[in-house]
Amino acid sequence: MKKIVLITFLIISKSIFSQDSISQIPESCLYYFYDFTLSKNDESMQIRYPEETGFISGKEPYSSYYLKNKSIPYDVSNGNQLDAEFYNEELKKFISLELVDEHIKDFRIPNKYEITNKSNIKINAFGEFYLPIDNKKDSIHFKDTPIEAYTTTYSCVGEMEYFDSYLISEFFEQPAYFLINRKDGSKRYMSSGLPNYSPSGMIFIDMFTNTATYQHNESTVLSFSKKNENNKVEQMSSVSFKSWAVSSNPEDYFWISENEIVFKVFPIRKYIFEPNLNALKSQYLKMKIL
Repeated sequence: MKKIVLITFLIISKSIFSQDSISQIPESCLYYFYDFTLSKNDESMQIRYPEETGFISGKEPYSSYYLKNKSIPYDVSNGNQLDAEFYNEELKKFISLELVDEHIKDFRIPNKYEITNKSNIKINAFGEFYLPIDNKKDSIHFKDTPIEAYTTTYSCVGEMEYFDSYLISEFFEQPAYFLINRKDGSKRYMSSGLPNYSPSGMIFIDMFTNTATYQHNESTVLSFSKKNENNKVEQMSSVSFKSWAVSSNPEDYFWISENEIVFKVFPIRKYIFEPNLNALKSQYLKMKIL
C-alpha cells in the first residue's frame, strides 16, 4: 500500500515539477487557448475548451499548461462539440505569433498613441496620489479603497498625449484602465488590459493576465478590434491564452509596423508564483494581426 502511495506521489510531483520548472515559453504552445471569440461582419462565434483545471481532491493536478488541451472544444451558443484542430488553425487565420530576440527593438516605429510617463506621479505610503488638473489649478485625489476583505488599488500608469489625458489603472480582482482628461478631469473607460493603439489608430489591442480565476485556469486575455477604411469596426476578437503571461509595464510594448506589435511575455506558471516580475526571465513575442 505504501509503495502505491509513493508511486502516485512521485507521478504527481513529477508532473507539477516539469511544468513549474519551465523558465522559457516553448514555441509549440504559443497558440494554446481556453476560449476564442470572433465577431466579424455581423457574425460571431465563441469556442471553449472545458479543461478541468480546478483542484479536485484525489485527482492529479492539471499539468497541461504547456501541452495541448485534454478536452474537446464546444460552441458556447449551442453546446455542440467541435473539431479541435479546425479551430486551432482558424485562430491562426487572424493572428500570427512568433518569439523574437531583443534586437527586434531596433525596428520600433513612432506611435502618437503610445503611453509616456512625463508627469512622474508618485503614490505615497498610504496608497494615494493626486493628479494635477487644468495646469495645476485643481487636482483629483486617488486612494486605495477597502471593499469587504479586499482592496481596490489605483495607480497612474502614465499619459496618453494624443488624448491629453492621464492613464489610470484600477485593480479589484481584475484590472481596468481609464483616462482622466488633464484639462477638465473627465473620466473615460478604456479597456480591461493595457491599451495599445496601432500607429494609425485602426487596430486597438488590450491584454492582461487573469490570475483571479479560483479555477487554476490563469491565462492571458487578449482582445483586439480592427477598423476598415470607413473607420468602422469590422472585426473583434478575444482569446485566453493558457501558456504565457504578459507584462503590465507599458514600456514593454511597441509596434514595428501598422499590424505588428511586440511585447514581453513570461511562462504562465512562473508568473503566477513569482510576484516580482524583475526576477523573471522574459521573452519578446511578436503578434501580427492578419
